[in-house]
Amino acid sequence: DLWKSHLHPEDAPRVLRLLDDYLAGRSPIHESEHRIITRSGDIRWHRSIGKAVAWNGAGVAVRMVGTTLDITAKRELEEQLRAAKEAAETTNLAKSDFLAHMSHEIRTPLNAMLGLAQVLEQAPLTPEQREMVQQIRTAGRSLLGLLNDILNLSKIEAGQLHLDPRPFALDPLLERIEIMQGTAARGKGLQLRIQAIATGVGALIGDPLRLEQILVNLISNAIKFTDQGEIVVRVEPLLLTAEQMRLRFTVSDTGIGIAPEILPRLFIPFTQADGSITRRFGGTGLGLSICKRLVELLGGEIGVESQVGAGSRFWFELP
Repeated sequence: DLWKSHLHPEDAPRVLRLLDDYLAGRSPIHESEHRIITRSGDIRWHRSIGKAVAWNGAGVAVRMVGTTLDITAKRELEEQLRAAKEAAETTNLAKSDFLAHMSHEIRTPLNAMLGLAQVLEQAPLTPEQREMVQQIRTAGRSLLGLLNDILNLSKIEAGQLHLDPRPFALDPLLERIEIMQGTAARGKGLQLRIQAIATGVGALIGDPLRLEQILVNLISNAIKFTDQGEIVVRVEPLLLTAEQMRLRFTVSDTGIGIAPEILPRLFIPFTQADGSITRRFGGTGLGLSICKRLVELLGGEIGVESQVGAGSRFWFELP
């Protein structure tokens, strides 16, 4: 009763229930965190632990020993950290939402400019003028690609990117990718080979648009960082039942490779291997981060194995 008189009214019922559970043998020890009201009227947080050490003839506990620790400072610190975490998450969400909207607003006039540049390129121009128009289009497409990456990443971080799972056939998707990326590979004197292990299961259910986006991004990277040799894409089932399949996609290249110390942070946004990579190949380091987020949204996992000078092997698994 003396103890109860010091308990905060909002915590008393819970603490007494825990005590009843212990005395009834439903828990091995009495333990609780609760507020008490001091004689001066202050409210303090305490953590109490105790066990019964004496019983009367009827088997009722009459004496307990234990400890009580003032954890007010600890609770205040935890509350401050929780509030700071919520504030940081709110700020990050606002940033992502702003970037998503801003990227969309910039992309609209940029598409109009690219369209006008394409029309202008068909007009009678001197060789110097045609070259300048082509440079405008090339720079515009690069900027559009960057905006698309920022828009995708911002949508993912803001929780605005929604998946569209539906039945689709894998073979036509791979053939389309081979046609699109094969041209870029051959332009560098490389060979692109896509090897899909026959499964005989017909249609799959998933988001084909996002799957294609991941594969195109990984293959484009492989082409960018490979000067000679080949890029090989393998698709093989890891799990196959009547209702479920888990596929492993692997994109291997014979390119420059990645240093071991870079691998752990390779999927962080805006991360490139080093400054020389950015100067030589361009890019922002957003592509792999987007791939990782998309793979995780689809319920899978992604990884990489690489050696400097010996190429890279990116893989991801999807259900």
